[in-house]
Amino acid sequence: MKITLLWIGKTRNVHLHRLIDDYRMRLKRFCDVALLEVQPVKTQSAKDRLAALESEKLLARVGASDYLVLLDSAGQSLTTETFAAWLRRHRDQATRNLVFAIGGHEGLSQAIKDRADFSLSLSAFTFTHEMARCLVVEQIYRAFCVIQGYPYHR
Repeated sequence: MKITLLWIGKTRNVHLHRLIDDYRMRLKRFCDVALLEVQPVKTQSAKDRLAALESEKLLARVGASDYLVLLDSAGQSLTTETFAAWLRRHRDQATRNLVFAIGGHEGLSQAIKDRADFSLSLSAFTFTHEMARCLVVEQIYRAFCVIQGYPYHR
């Protein structure tokens, strides 16, 4: 199984960037992992137009057979164990590419929400986009540790 982490913009916070890289490297023992940073759109357009333009850029990186997971505050909340079971099902059902996408500051368009196969909420709290990136990579790693029976998740 391949996991692709897809988001708008670069992670500027050097500490979060290091953590993301650390978890990405750890994930390599469980699956093929790729990180795709999409250039943000620079425009004076209205917020929903900006969200639409950035969502189009994200969708351009998603293949027709990819399983698209949106990180969205309105998405479904899962426990670590439930997320691990969900990830295990995808691994065992031979999902080829699981894409986790995080939109830009103006959110996601309806078009990408309609294309998504699943919408996941990290928390009821609000996080910066950079912090959300770090959290999702860590949670994917944690889920694989649960699947493998490693003590990391305790």
